[in-house]
Amino acid sequence: MPVRPAVGVEDVRGLVVLGNLPLHLAQYAAEVWAIEFSGAAPRGAEYTAADMEAAGARLAWYVVLGGGLPLGIGELDAVLSARAAALSGVPAAEEARP
Repeated sequence: MPVRPAVGVEDVRGLVVLGNLPLHLAQYAAEVWAIEFSGAAPRGAEYTAADMEAAGARLAWYVVLGGGLPLGIGELDAVLSARAAALSGVPAAEEARP
């Protein structure tokens, strides 16, 4: 498996990726296996599999579904309110009432 210091959309599109990716790139991968730690991750040096085990390392599987629609800061509140309402089953207009 190649290890790359930087990747773009075409490097991950449709592939299974092992490693951490920003969400704007992860949405193009078929799936992402991220390394996560239950404790503090070792920092500042290369570490062995035993070091990772001791720090509680595990692989977590993600599929990111992105819309690819950039939002302005002013649009964020409306989008988040609508998403919260959709997830709770309450229409956004009713949720906004006191």
